[in-house]
Amino acid sequence: MIPSLLFEISNCKNFTKFILSETGIQSCKDILEFQKNKGADRIEDFQIPEPWSGDIINAPILVLSSNPAYSTKEIYPNSTWPKSMIADFFINRFKDRGEIHSWVYNNKVLNKDGTRGRSVSYWSSINKRIEELIGYTPKPGVNYCITEIVHCKSSQEVGVKKALSECSSNFLNKIINISGAKIIVAIGSIVEEGLIKKESLNDIPILYLPHPNAWEPKKLTDHYSNEEVLRFRDILNSKSERCRVEYTDIILPTEDEISKFIDALMDN
Repeated sequence: MIPSLLFEISNCKNFTKFILSETGIQSCKDILEFQKNKGADRIEDFQIPEPWSGDIINAPILVLSSNPAYSTKEIYPNSTWPKSMIADFFINRFKDRGEIHSWVYNNKVLNKDGTRGRSVSYWSSINKRIEELIGYTPKPGVNYCITEIVHCKSSQEVGVKKALSECSSNFLNKIINISGAKIIVAIGSIVEEGLIKKESLNDIPILYLPHPNAWEPKKLTDHYSNEEVLRFRDILNSKSERCRVEYTDIILPTEDEISKFIDALMDN
């Protein structure tokens, strides 16, 4: 089932107004103009806001970072994609469908020319931190879901600080409300400042860790004691209640439909 919030974020009214008329609220101006400055002109050139990557409903850990990175090479949804395919991209982004038809394979995105570049270092680093937290090799998208405090894409966090208040006030609590997370892992200084170093959100404990690019120790045990790590694991093993989730009536595509869709994108 597909949460309706997925489309509320990916069709953000501020983003939609901008790509249709190049107008929008001042706080989002810099991040919305980023893609245009990179050559986006037509509606299909603009990469839509990223709601999350993974099973937001059931993943016991929610990783919260600043904003999604931008790449002109990656196959990534735009507003012309079928809604079912957009939903599959974000819900099953890390699902292993083999090297040819996985959105992400071994932490490598699928490019428009069918190639895969280097492993995304951010994802690799996050995977290590989650492994330290749970004590075994995690499955991205299953053991943890990744989301952001600002959902529009840019590079080097361009426009994030200005858009943070608007974006987080619109979506952050809604994400937390539908999330099955028992622990939130907040990544980087921008997120830490945005959360005002709160110890929890909706009674879900928050762990704060540096961004993988930061010049400081990265390991979980560099910031938390072994006793604290064991306590976090106890929390992950506990039962929790989830808020009610509103779902759409859209059905996820079949494996065959996904393969044909990806093949068609690469043919173009």
